[in-house]
Amino acid sequence: MKKILLVSIAVLSLLVVSGCGNENKPKYQNLKEEKIQTNTNSDVIGDQEINGIKLSNASVVYEDNQSTLTITVTNVSDLVIVVDSVLAKYTYADGTTSVLSILVDSPLVPSQKLDAVSSTAADITKAVKVEYEIVYSKN
Repeated sequence: MKKILLVSIAVLSLLVVSGCGNENKPKYQNLKEEKIQTNTNSDVIGDQEINGIKLSNASVVYEDNQSTLTITVTNVSDLVIVVDSVLAKYTYADGTTSVLSILVDSPLVPSQKLDAVSSTAADITKAVKVEYEIVYSKN
């Protein structure tokens, strides 16, 4: 009886150690291929200067049904400029437009740079040009 018990324990130990009975199937996730689009049109991502504010390093990325604009706002004047926001008006080939508000809400001292980010559901990677408008704080 002891032999049967010892053999059973040995076999059971071997099964536990070897992982027998454990389905070690690879875990595949059925992910759809993500499509990330960018806009590289120089009329959309090119630098612009408006009344002492330089807008540069624009990046437009469309992912997961959302466009994200990242832009550097720089005070290139000799004055402190209090910027509330920047409005970006995107124009498409068919003449339609989208407007995106980029919150800055900061006084910018001369030479100060600030990275600003804003998002929209519109696919602005298809835009052919952009016009910026600086909205100054009323304080």
